[in-house]
Amino acid sequence: RNYGPMSILIRLAALLSWIFSTSTFGCAQHFIDGSGYSVTSASEDAGVLTINLAVNTASTSTSYGSDLSALVVTVTKTEKDSVRVKILDKNSKRWEVPRDLFTAGSL
Repeated sequence: RNYGPMSILIRLAALLSWIFSTSTFGCAQHFIDGSGYSVTSASEDAGVLTINLAVNTASTSTSYGSDLSALVVTVTKTEKDSVRVKILDKNSKRWEVPRDLFTAGSL
């Protein structure tokens, strides 16, 4: 299925609402529909939902510049009522602050 770049937050909000109300993640494709990107795969492992997306070149808009060709969305359930969402460029590494740099609660 596809989703539009402008509606990603709405679609993720629907997915997150569903995650909060269930004990498992289920199928992400049920919540993502539109144009722009296609879900190429969705899987769950050890409480982490991973969704791989590929740009749908037939329906992309260049109004905001070039779209990334592939995205990875990870949703991690951290508490009973919270999740961590990351949206990353699948083809490019990114630097993140090491978790052990700061102790929990120090920031």
